[in-house]
Amino acid sequence: MKRKTTLVIAAIMIISVLSIALISISTTQKKVQNVTISEIRNNPDEFIDEKVIIRGVYLGWSSNESPPVTRSDWILGDTTGRIYVTNKLPGFYPPEGVGKNITVIGFVRSRGKQLYIEALKLYEIRAHQFI
Repeated sequence: MKRKTTLVIAAIMIISVLSIALISISTTQKKVQNVTISEIRNNPDEFIDEKVIIRGVYLGWSSNESPPVTRSDWILGDTTGRIYVTNKLPGFYPPEGVGKNITVIGFVRSRGKQLYIEALKLYEIRAHQFI
């Protein structure tokens, strides 16, 4: 009888610990946010190391800032500003690619005070279709 009671108490404790762990995991996961470049620049602490989606235009390599990670980093622009993108290259280069609509999914990062996007996925928007 004592052994059975001990096993029941142990089972309840294990279930309690697992339940708390699952609740903790589900409440800490954030949804990927659609953001503008100015939202990132105006609230960097809110976005650094967060996964975001930004829709904008490919602007090539022309910028007043130096690239944050490599010379292959490129500029994404939207109606609110510009930001460097690293880690993934679009399938086109300046000058023919400049002005193409593109969606970037990635993490907001910083190097010093410079913000940039570490891209995970790129989508060129052509006539309402992803490629």
